[in-house]
Amino acid sequence: MNFVNLHLHTMWSVLDAVIKPNELGDKLLEYGQDTCAVTDHGSVGAWYDINDAFSERGIKPIFGCEFYCRDSYNGEKSKERKHLICLAKNQQGLYNIRKLNKIANDNFYYKPIMSYETLWDNCDGLVITSACSLGSVAQEILNNNYNKAEDLAIKFKDKIDDYYLELQMHPDYHDQAKVNEQVIKISENTGIDTVVTSDSHFINVEDTYVRNIIEAIGYHQKIEDVYQSLKSNSLGNCDKISQWALESGFQHDDILKKSFDNTVKVGKLCNAKLEEPEVRIPVFNRYKELGTLFDEDWWC
Repeated sequence: MNFVNLHLHTMWSVLDAVIKPNELGDKLLEYGQDTCAVTDHGSVGAWYDINDAFSERGIKPIFGCEFYCRDSYNGEKSKERKHLICLAKNQQGLYNIRKLNKIANDNFYYKPIMSYETLWDNCDGLVITSACSLGSVAQEILNNNYNKAEDLAIKFKDKIDDYYLELQMHPDYHDQAKVNEQVIKISENTGIDTVVTSDSHFINVEDTYVRNIIEAIGYHQKIEDVYQSLKSNSLGNCDKISQWALESGFQHDDILKKSFDNTVKVGKLCNAKLEEPEVRIPVFNRYKELGTLFDEDWWC
């Protein structure tokens, strides 16, 4: 089976992940993977580093972001937020992720936040996946609101054709088994396809301790009190994920295979390319008082 990582965090997910672009590129070559997404939390800061690291190794990058969303946003100070993944299919998608990232960071309250309505207004050129157990569909499942979870998935699919439900194999996180079973049920009832992801935050299982340290720093807690990293948050490949599925008691080999295949399908859909970096400075009016800016053509 082939597999494309569609949900992965680099060190640009600050105080959350420890993956370095060059080390990631080397590991992908070791695994024989020629395509990989980067989906940092509320950040596109890794894009150019990833682009450079991957181009040197003949790996195709998929540019994405994991956003924090809520039903509406009116400036209220609330920590309510759900996760979702956006991946750029083309240049329009690349532009829209940057635009959404700017809007979300303008609404920063503990995390960069945007409303689903803002997402729908700027979803051209995007593939969207349902993210982890903190995504909106998974949260309704964990709250025993199956019908609402299914309605949400249908709403997402109505808004965007390329919407996928994520299956994750986390043997150490028992709630994930409940999410997976209900996600499969939603997929069967609605026809919405699934993809399998490992939600990678570090490359090797041995890196869990390092990740726990930075989590403890981020949450101002002792390391023994912070949520302990899952070994299945390491960089996944077919063999690893299949083993994690077995350890999780996942019984659906046919669905797992299709979900692997769908990651490759999404990988082929996403072909956005970064433009060459350039210096952009304000245009100054030389005929007026020094420092006065043109009203139009602000940027060169």
